[in-house]
Amino acid sequence: FTQAGTGAVARTAQDKMREVVSVKDFGAVGDGVADDTAAIRAFFAEIADSGTAGFMPPGIYAYNRNTGGLLSADCDRFVLEAEGATIQCSAYPLSGSGTIIDFINIRTDYIDLSGLVVDGGCQRVGGRVDSFCTTGGFFNYMQGLVISASGGRIDAVETHDCEGIGFTTETATGLSNVQIGTIRSHNNWMIGIDLRSLTAFIEN
Repeated sequence: FTQAGTGAVARTAQDKMREVVSVKDFGAVGDGVADDTAAIRAFFAEIADSGTAGFMPPGIYAYNRNTGGLLSADCDRFVLEAEGATIQCSAYPLSGSGTIIDFINIRTDYIDLSGLVVDGGCQRVGGRVDSFCTTGGFFNYMQGLVISASGGRIDAVETHDCEGIGFTTETATGLSNVQIGTIRSHNNWMIGIDLRSLTAFIEN
C-alpha cells in the first residue's frame, strides 16, 4: 500500500489496516440479537492495551452484564470512534441490597471518545421495577457510563434507559482538562448526567 502524496512510502496492507481496530475484527455482529459480549470485551481490551484507535460501525451490540461482568478499560490512552453505534445491556444483576454497579467504566490518562450510545437496558430487563430493592432502606442500580480522564475530548455521546445515573465521572478522580462537546442522556431512572467530579470543563 502506498498513500497518495509526495514522499509517501510503501507499506504492507496489513500494517496500514492495523492503524485502526474494529469491533468487527473480534466477531461482533451488531444486530441487537446476537450476543456480542465476548467480542466487545476483547475489543475494549485491545484498544486499551495497545493504545490503537478503536472503531465501532453503526449497529446495536448486545452485551450481557451478567456473563461479561463490568465492561472496563484502565489505560494510558483510550480512543474510540463509534459513529452512533450502541452498546446495549441485554442483562444485568437484579438481586442484592444497596448495590451500585457500573455498566461501562473507563479510566485513562487521555480519552478521545465520540459517537457512542450506551443503552442501559432497564426497559427490557425490568429495571425501574424488578431491581428497585428497598431491603434495609437501600436500592440497587446500575450506572451507564463512568469515565475518569485527565486530558482529551468527549463528544456526541448518548446514554439512555440506565437504571442509575446515565453518564458520570469517578468520584475520586473525575475529568480534568477534557474538552466536552455534546453529551445527551434521557429516559434514565435517576440522574441523566452527573459531573460533580469535573475539575476542568471546556465547552465547545
